[in-house]
Amino acid sequence: MAVQTSYEVNTGVAYEGLPYDLTNHNALGRSAEGSSIRFGAAVEHGTGDNQAVLPDAANLLTNGATSGNFLGIVMREHVRGQKSIEDSANLAPPLGLDKNYAEVTESVSVKTAGRIWIKTELAAVQGDPVYYRHTVLTTELLGAISNATSAENNLIVGAKFITSAGAGELAVIELATGV
Repeated sequence: MAVQTSYEVNTGVAYEGLPYDLTNHNALGRSAEGSSIRFGAAVEHGTGDNQAVLPDAANLLTNGATSGNFLGIVMREHVRGQKSIEDSANLAPPLGLDKNYAEVTESVSVKTAGRIWIKTELAAVQGDPVYYRHTVLTTELLGAISNATSAENNLIVGAKFITSAGAGELAVIELATGV
C-alpha cells in the first residue's frame, strides 16, 4: 500500500461537479454509457432507464446520443481514486482533459436540480442562461457548459448562472427542475 508523502497547502475553492449547496437538491444514480464521462459534464438520458450519455449530435463517439434529452450534470465523487497514467490515460477531446472521471459502465451521480460548480467555456455573468455543448468544432468538449446560444449548444431550460466567471473558470449554475 502506497503512503502519501506530499500534501497540498492550499486546496482549490471547488472542483467541477461539486455541489455548491443542497438548495433544491435532486440527484439520480446512472451508469456511464458509450464513453467515459468527466465530472461536471452535462449528460443526457441514455438508451436504458438507468444510463447517462454525453450529448453527441454528430455521433462522434458512436454511442447513439441524439442530443436534446438533457438529464443533468455529473457530480464529482471523492470516493473514486484519481486515475493514473498507468491505469488509464487522461481523457482527450471531445471527452475532456481530466484524470477524474467515470469510465464506461461505472456508476455516476447526476444532479438534476440545485446548484453545482462547473467550468464555463466562455465568460459568463450572474443570471445568464445555461447551455451545454452537443457538437464539437475543434477542441471543445462534449457536455461543456456556457452561456452561448449557438447551433452547437442546447439550452438547459430554467437553468441560470449563480456566479460570474471568466472563460475556463469555475462558476456555479442552478438547475431549476429535477427529472
